[in-house]
Amino acid sequence: MEKASGSPSRGDFVPPVRVRYLDALDIFTRGDLERVRTITPHWMAEYSRQPDSSANGDPLISSCTPLHLAVQCPRKDVIAAILDTELVPVDAADAHGMTALHLAAKASRKDVVKMLLRHNADDMLQDTQGQDALAYATEPEVAAVIQDHRAEMIRDTTARLLLLVRKEESAGVETLLANHAESARVNLAARDPESGGTLLHLAVQHGMLELAKWAITEGIDVFAVDKAGNLAEKYASPEHHHMRELLSQAPMGNARTALSGRAPKFSGELYKWTNYAGGWKSRWLELEDGVLSYYKNKADADSSCRGAINLRIAKILLSKEKSSFEVHGKGSIKYRLKASDAAVAKQWVHLLNVSKQWALENYRKSDAAGDGSGDGESTQPADAQSQNRARTSSLLRVNNSAEASSIKSAPQNVSHGSKTQLAHARGASTSSTEIQAAAGGSSLPPTPQVRDTPATAASRVSSMMSDPSDDDDDDDDNLYIARETFFSTLGELRSQLFIQDRLLDGLGKARNVSQPQQILTSPEERSQYLSIAAQTSEQSRVLLDALDRAYRSTILGWKTRLRHEQERIDMLADNLRAAVVSSATTEPRQIASQPAVGMPAPDVSEVGVPVEMKEEEYDSDSDFADATDEFFDTVTSAAASLLVRTGTAELEAEFDSEIPSESPVVVLPPLDLTALSGYFESASIRCTLPEITAGKPSLNLWSFIKGAIGKDLSQISVPVFFNEPTSFLQRFTEDMEYCDLLEIATRVPRSEDRTLFVAGFAMSNYASTFGRIAKPFNPLLGETFEYVRPDKKYRALSEQVEHHPPISACWVEGKNYLYHADTNVKTRFNGGSLTVVPTGVCHVELKLPLAFLDRDEERSAGDARQPPRVNEEEGYFIEHYTWNKLTTNVNGLMIASFWIEHVGDLEVLNHRTGDVTKLTFMQSGWTGKNKFKVTGEARNRRGQLVYEVAGDWTTKLVAKPVGSNGSSNASDAVINCTPGGGDAVEVPRRPFVLWKANERETVGNSYHLTTYAMSLNDRPPELEPYLCPTDSRFRPDQRAMEIGAYEQADREKSRLEVKQRATRRRREQGELPAWKPRWFVRDTDTDTGESFWRFNGDYWAEREAAATKIKDNGGSSAKPIESWNNLADIF
Repeated sequence: MEKASGSPSRGDFVPPVRVRYLDALDIFTRGDLERVRTITPHWMAEYSRQPDSSANGDPLISSCTPLHLAVQCPRKDVIAAILDTELVPVDAADAHGMTALHLAAKASRKDVVKMLLRHNADDMLQDTQGQDALAYATEPEVAAVIQDHRAEMIRDTTARLLLLVRKEESAGVETLLANHAESARVNLAARDPESGGTLLHLAVQHGMLELAKWAITEGIDVFAVDKAGNLAEKYASPEHHHMRELLSQAPMGNARTALSGRAPKFSGELYKWTNYAGGWKSRWLELEDGVLSYYKNKADADSSCRGAINLRIAKILLSKEKSSFEVHGKGSIKYRLKASDAAVAKQWVHLLNVSKQWALENYRKSDAAGDGSGDGESTQPADAQSQNRARTSSLLRVNNSAEASSIKSAPQNVSHGSKTQLAHARGASTSSTEIQAAAGGSSLPPTPQVRDTPATAASRVSSMMSDPSDDDDDDDDNLYIARETFFSTLGELRSQLFIQDRLLDGLGKARNVSQPQQILTSPEERSQYLSIAAQTSEQSRVLLDALDRAYRSTILGWKTRLRHEQERIDMLADNLRAAVVSSATTEPRQIASQPAVGMPAPDVSEVGVPVEMKEEEYDSDSDFADATDEFFDTVTSAAASLLVRTGTAELEAEFDSEIPSESPVVVLPPLDLTALSGYFESASIRCTLPEITAGKPSLNLWSFIKGAIGKDLSQISVPVFFNEPTSFLQRFTEDMEYCDLLEIATRVPRSEDRTLFVAGFAMSNYASTFGRIAKPFNPLLGETFEYVRPDKKYRALSEQVEHHPPISACWVEGKNYLYHADTNVKTRFNGGSLTVVPTGVCHVELKLPLAFLDRDEERSAGDARQPPRVNEEEGYFIEHYTWNKLTTNVNGLMIASFWIEHVGDLEVLNHRTGDVTKLTFMQSGWTGKNKFKVTGEARNRRGQLVYEVAGDWTTKLVAKPVGSNGSSNASDAVINCTPGGGDAVEVPRRPFVLWKANERETVGNSYHLTTYAMSLNDRPPELEPYLCPTDSRFRPDQRAMEIGAYEQADREKSRLEVKQRATRRRREQGELPAWKPRWFVRDTDTDTGESFWRFNGDYWAEREAAATKIKDNGGSSAKPIESWNNLADIF
């Protein structure tokens, strides 16, 4: 690239002052504006000298301008001072052909790029490598500034040209076209606001032959039609023979398009001849990279191509009918095509011919190269500035044509150039309204320059990120400002590194090459070097500190944003799952006991299983049966037959006979955990839901989803249509439905047997999910739920301890056990299913009689992993068990046939002894094999297999001791265990039913709740005054839904969500104290090392204290929340 014109003439001026690059570096770094203005004329004189006359000058000075150095130094006031002198051309090039705009874009200095563009820097100039400033803009914001400026210049230039044509100012048109810089910015896809015609239409109408030639040569769409539906040739007057001849030859292909190095891209709908039986059929055709492909329709264009012809070997033939043409490929391949009118057919033929020329040219280049490099891209001469301009101009015009051209006769889409090129030219297409605005002389307004110091920039970012807002727009603004600050500081650091690089270069040149020991610089110069080096080093350290702070603050902001987005994604997945599930029109299926997988089907009257379910579960493919299947078939068959033959009393008698008369067990203290106000052991447990006479309201599922698109998901209230009348805290408490298994475990002497029964308890809660696909209500932050069962001798408390992410904690205290867990449920879509992944560890602590430690079973079992945790005063020791919850899949979403499947390994570990029971929930195959099936094994502390387990999680599990006779009858239950009893239990040494699902009510049970689940939301009058005001039973939306008041439930649900968001904002703004759970604290488990939420022990004492206050007031309280300490009003 030549040095910019307009600088002082070469050889006519001898600078009176020698400018040294080191001096300039020092001046520019310090921002000495007076000296900047002083040295600029002398520098430009040195820059303008003949190369051979500057041997004694500084080569760095003569190879660039002051502006090149200024844009790489931090001081923007220096850049402004140089631009104000008007002595330095803004487009001057250095030895590499790079302008100041190239360097500013490369350094990601967006503010400097804006400054240069305001001073009319040419963003389309290219360096010796053929790259313009946009190619060096690696930072997206800088690229956007250049692209926006380029689009603005294109609009202005195009509007001015159209105006000149309409006024028939031929001289002005010729002047504009002769100026390559301006003609390169003409958008050939622009339309006249009045007629809707292209530049070619106007040129033909006004008889401007040269303009028409230029437009056709540059690749204008000769098939474009105006508002009247006319082509440009329609307006050629009969006497203007040259114009008519030009237009008639144009469709045969123009050299510029064929030789541009890019193949045309075109697509649209045409009619293709199939055969005499089918006739003409509509097909979708695509032309790309010299290949014509066709598809059955547009939707198939990404997947199933019906055929393709390489145009390099094709023949394109015109038909007698102007709207038809043929494309002949190799052999007998032939496409007979017909367009909707002649203009469209003419356009297709033109582009097919151009593609054929491109394919042939590309093939010749590849063949000539002989090295596989023939990609159709021509080599660009590095020093041909005019060709570079033309190439960039053509790129813009072609891409703009791709965006703005429209053919009214058929639904088609023309696109030339790659997606990358199109992205670089985004915003360049011009609509009629934009042209009218551009014709009015609008220009880019100056952008005010605001500069943060490096120190304040990071602190400002940190302050923004430390207070993330609920508002997405605020989050976006904060992150945008943080990003801007980071890249601005990074640009300044690059400037400092550039200065240090120049210092090192200068020091290297200060030595005499022939006599290395001779130093050419004076002590003053060396002192100057050291002074500048010290300054830049200090500034670099400051900038690095600022970058580090900005980076940490930005990362914090992105983590916050990522958390918010993950919450919204989880919420959307949850909502869509509930929406799809609830929109199904399937009839509720009967929930009843099922035969186990692979069980021979007995008579229906014997076991009460529907025939449809038997057929679904039965697998007749015995070739794939394995040993586990055989064991399971034998055991479950025996269990089923025994269940039919014997009654409950006989079973209990059989097991009672196996209980030894000895085995004294220490009776635990008579503390009753359930002796609480409002609870009575004789109180009845609700087993049904309130009767609802009105049906659920109808809902247009897709209308709801459509209305949610583009909205903040955290502010979308999902209709209660998708819910069931329980909260997740209550669903969490359902883990305790089969708590009798824990009571049995506390009376089993052998540790491996205890682990087996704890595993039975761990898997038992999954049975309640069968048939239930509605969504529980999401708990509000601070919401609680207490559940006390005097008949089962346990009390449970759950609290929503965190909201982002949502974490619920549960703590259950039984007479002889403790169960606690916390979980954060995450959801994700996997094609046609929804996957629910709970995180968190479940814990059980059994209180076991000390006598178990002295039994023969314990002595012969081997050494334990840990010594027992003994409570001598109360006469028990503790064993700790843990497991993780399973992954759940909701299948059949896409076919409206929904069913839930739990998959994975549930491994229960006894931390004291090392006994392990692992239950594998198998995933069903395409044929339904293994559906609901569970297999497992129990191993003792020595790793020896002691039990095999099989069954399904919907009905029962059967355990078989290793070595027992699999064909013998299986017992139906171990014992009818009374909570708090003192008798030890010996597990039978033959197959027995480890767990069996309770029957559930089917009449009036539209939500498929278990009988246990129906009791959870009950709020009897004698209990209501003593419940905590944050209890789930007081949720107005859930209560309204339970009684069928759906509209009220919807209103209340929305109100509660709005209130919760408002409370959260007040906390973030400091108006309310930071959130802290009331009844749980975070702790770390010593056995697993995992974090968990521990009950702080205050709830039940606080409850009784509040109950005392209420009783003192006559059994009621006007404001129950005032009877409790430190409670938030969440409802």
